[in-house]
Amino acid sequence: MSQRAYSLVVMFFLCLTIAFHLVRNPVGDDFVRFFVPAILLLNSLSWFILSKKIGWKVLGFGTSFAVYAFLCLYYLRSTAIGFADFGTFLFLAIVGFNISFWLVASDPRARTISTTVGLTTLFVILVGVFLIAHSVHNLGLSNGRFLLLSPLFAMFLAVHAATYKWRVLTQVTFICIIAQIGMGLLDVGEANNIAWMSVSAGVVGLGVLGLIAYWANDLNKWLSPD
Repeated sequence: MSQRAYSLVVMFFLCLTIAFHLVRNPVGDDFVRFFVPAILLLNSLSWFILSKKIGWKVLGFGTSFAVYAFLCLYYLRSTAIGFADFGTFLFLAIVGFNISFWLVASDPRARTISTTVGLTTLFVILVGVFLIAHSVHNLGLSNGRFLLLSPLFAMFLAVHAATYKWRVLTQVTFICIIAQIGMGLLDVGEANNIAWMSVSAGVVGLGVLGLIAYWANDLNKWLSPD
């Protein structure tokens, strides 16, 4: 699978997620049963963008998806593992596989794609499972859209830009979407008195300012073409 093909797969997954969000509760039981396995499968598919022999690709995909599937099934069927344990194991698995991917991959774009998908997977799953584990039903004015859809839009833009190029319009859109994630964290955090979400919203805001500063030259040229 080429990086362009994987970019299309990410876009297709985003479309399915939008449909999922429209017909099902975005952070209900369906989230863990349907959405979590789907995004972990997407994470595992990133092994196929390696410029290696098919054996390496199949080995990486099979190993990562088997570990992810075991974690999901264990979390769903066992009462002995809670949110903290599941989050810790998932974090270690994603970090471990991304380090392995970096060691095997030689293309910087492939590394960027793998890291982007891994971080998005970790963020969306941990936030969603946290809300479910703590029975948070008030998702604020956005109904959780900024916490589920916005990160996936950002992931698609980052994967697309790594495959092709960071254009100014892509940069502006990416900054706006990251700002939406901060708004979603603040929205849910204030509605449910979850302090860490409100604080995280401030951290995301600082990240937005950092992106603006990082792309300042490109943005200035775009705003002042003369």
